[in-house]
Amino acid sequence: MPSKNSFHEELRKSFIERPTSLSENDSLPALESAVAQQMKEFDAAISSSSRQKIYIYCLIGRNLAKLKGGKKGQKFIEFVHHYLPAKHYSRSQIYFLIQLYELAMDYNKLMYVTIGIGILKSKFRIVKELLGENKDFWRG
Repeated sequence: MPSKNSFHEELRKSFIERPTSLSENDSLPALESAVAQQMKEFDAAISSSSRQKIYIYCLIGRNLAKLKGGKKGQKFIEFVHHYLPAKHYSRSQIYFLIQLYELAMDYNKLMYVTIGIGILKSKFRIVKELLGENKDFWRG
């Protein structure tokens, strides 16, 4: 099993400068229906954009956080599953993406790593520790 330091080095090496935006306008829409539709478009873009996957997942997390504010519990999950496939967006994945987005708001460079989403999710506690220990790099 790799050490925490070697994992941090792997994570840092996967950082890329922000690539060009995936669309002309990836800002958060005001209307709930537009937020949900945008999430659907982001989900479709994931398969065609290997360098921007984490950035796109963070955008989905941002949209999920916005939608969560208006809906609670199971109604929120059902609403999300109306737009995104339940087989890819389980309840735990939905809440993980919200947490990933919130962490990326503190440590912006996290959005631009190319390491897999599964690795980030499985090592999320360690990722949070590493980013906190290396704030100058990850916030830079």
